Amino acid sequence: MKPYLYTAPDGSTIQYDTECVTGETVRSLRPLWEEVFYEDSPAFTDYYFQNKAALNTAFFCRQKETGEIISMVHLTPYEVTLRRQTVPSFYIVGVATKKDHRHRGLMAHLLKEAFAYGKEMGCPFLFLMPADPAIYEPFGFSYIYSRPEYEVPDIMGQEEVYITSFPLKEVSVLCLEEETSSNVLQAVSNFANTTLSSQYDYYLTRTPDYYRLLLKELKSQNGFIYLYKIDDKIEGYIFYAKEGEKAFVQELLFSEKLRSLMVSKASSYLPKEKPHRKPIIMARNLESSDGKYGLSAASYPETEKHFPNYVNQLANLKGCINELV
Repeated sequence: MKPYLYTAPDGSTIQYDTECVTGETVRSLRPLWEEVFYEDSPAFTDYYFQNKAALNTAFFCRQKETGEIISMVHLTPYEVTLRRQTVPSFYIVGVATKKDHRHRGLMAHLLKEAFAYGKEMGCPFLFLMPADPAIYEPFGFSYIYSRPEYEVPDIMGQEEVYITSFPLKEVSVLCLEEETSSNVLQAVSNFANTTLSSQYDYYLTRTPDYYRLLLKELKSQNGFIYLYKIDDKIEGYIFYAKEGEKAFVQELLFSEKLRSLMVSKASSYLPKEKPHRKPIIMARNLESSDGKYGLSAASYPETEKHFPNYVNQLANLKGCINELV
């Protein structure tokens, strides 16, 4: 990769060498992560570097003169199901630059490398959860997904209390542990993909590994998964987490059967959706080599054959993207 050259106010030139790493080498970037994201809990940082980092691709800049790693961008691979068609994408995380080297164009340089890589990998778009949307809007990112906000019932959060106090005898409530079996995770995945496809236009494709890692991530946030069954069949789940003293529902997915039952018989145990949703996910188009955006036109109705701006279309569809790292 070509080095990045920065011209300082005094006219001197600082050279930064750019590298791309995958696998175990991504873990070597932890010191910069801890320096910049110092507000992350040690448990969450441990989770990321023990479980996710080696699955990702990372681009970083090293100052040539000192050999010090200065700036980085991580890409987490995901599959997105859009109207029953699956496409690859990357979730951008770990965008960080040492304080003394900011405002020198390093982030822009690395994001351009990430865009080129995503295009090479066949991704129609990349997505992220911005700390500040103004940082990413100049690079073509715009909001596509707003997450529902819920009022969390007081009974939630203490899994044993919640389970034993749940009033619907026809519904069993289980708290999934980190060591949940592969068979159970496969069943959860099957339920999720079936239910998501009936309720949403697009969503992150669910697999047993998705939920296996999610359980670890939720544990780092003092959370877990409540699983709901009727006649031993999965009919819904809630992702519960807690940051400091604030409890929140990260995702709620119920079948129509379970939702109707909860509303009619146990509404006080159902997290109530607030009227306003919180914008959390931005995305950027990646133009494919044939000059078209996104999926093949054949996968859309006749009135939607042309997608000049793929991300704008996503913003107008009903989606479900849980902000994992």
